[in-house]
Amino acid sequence: MPGKAEQSSAGVTGVERFPLRTVVFLLCMVSGSLDAIAFLTLGEAFASVMTGNIVFVGLAMGTLNLRLAIYCGTAIVGYALGVLGGSWFVNSKARPGERESLWPSRVTKTLALQLALLTITSGAWLVLRGRPGDIAEFLMLMAVTCALGIQSAAVRAVRIPVSTTYMTGAFTILLEALATRRPFAH
Repeated sequence: MPGKAEQSSAGVTGVERFPLRTVVFLLCMVSGSLDAIAFLTLGEAFASVMTGNIVFVGLAMGTLNLRLAIYCGTAIVGYALGVLGGSWFVNSKARPGERESLWPSRVTKTLALQLALLTITSGAWLVLRGRPGDIAEFLMLMAVTCALGIQSAAVRAVRIPVSTTYMTGAFTILLEALATRRPFAH
């Protein structure tokens, strides 16, 4: 995937940082776009911002808004299942010596799993002409949040301190790396 890079015990140093930054930026864009789409079309829950969903669950409890609590709870469960499954998948596919690689092949395989899930969900959206019923809406929300949980697990396997689903932190780290011309490292 992204170019070869060397690693040191202090973090990632490298010869080709641009492709990695580009991939991380694109994954952030996917995450942010899916947050907006999910919020606007799948019950006012975020696809990747679990802090927002937890806040909404609290607000829903305080205002007795059962619908909001169910949708945000569904998003949290979907994301958790994605992180659990993605973490298992990305770590069970590791070959000896691969853990030291900047972008292990298992990360690409895990992101392919995410892409497959998002493709199926997009296909369902098109078949339903953008008007899913309640059950389809829950299933689609579950699938999208699960896909972003998978993405988070895959990116953590890259061993770079950035999250593609935590926008403020990812944006800060990306800008810092660009400003200082340092890689995504401590």
